[in-house]
Amino acid sequence: MEISQKIMVVEDSDFNQLIAESFLKAWGYKPVVYQNAIDALAALKKEKYELILLDLMMPKMDGFEFLGQLQKRKDKTPVIVISALTELEHINRAMGLGAVDYITKPYDSSKLKDKIAKLLNQQEQ
Repeated sequence: MEISQKIMVVEDSDFNQLIAESFLKAWGYKPVVYQNAIDALAALKKEKYELILLDLMMPKMDGFEFLGQLQKRKDKTPVIVISALTELEHINRAMGLGAVDYITKPYDSSKLKDKIAKLLNQQEQ
């Protein structure tokens, strides 16, 4: 199977990076992992990604600021937030900044797989 859909993973935890990367590869996607939002933003200037999986709590620049930067740039890459923050205020803030979905950690991998497939299918149509 040819892997063509690149998915950016922005996550500072090595453990969570490894989990996301292994799931995405198993599902036939090409994950590209960034340990921080600053490097991820720089990469978006050079490369196109079909989807971004974004953690919120990261040092230097958090996921909220990352989403705000995407809005300023008018970057239309869809973002699914994957965070341990479960409070409604955080969910609403992320969605208000342009996230298309919000998944709380720990997450059900089959639900994530379905959400990614559905989102990428919608983009293709």
